[in-house]
Amino acid sequence: MSETISDLKEKAVININDGRKLGYACDFGIDICSGQLKSLIIPGECECFGLKRGSDTVIPWDKIVKIGEDAILVDAHCPPPSRPSCDCRRRHNFFIWRL
Repeated sequence: MSETISDLKEKAVININDGRKLGYACDFGIDICSGQLKSLIIPGECECFGLKRGSDTVIPWDKIVKIGEDAILVDAHCPPPSRPSCDCRRRHNFFIWRL
């Protein structure tokens, strides 16, 4: 079975340690000398209306357990996502000026 990079970007990345969905691959680390894939990079979650993004998660290629049809299973010890720094659930007041 052959896969392309765009095929891998469409698969959910699942941590087998806790069953948590980490997201989707957005980028890959490549060793230029050997041409081998070295890591899978998952973007950080958006915080507070998408204005601030958390840090990216880098999964070394040797931590990938299986690449399936729908998901990529990884053995990663990732900390759980932190709560947003601002209270996004709070209702913000916006003013609309009409002329």
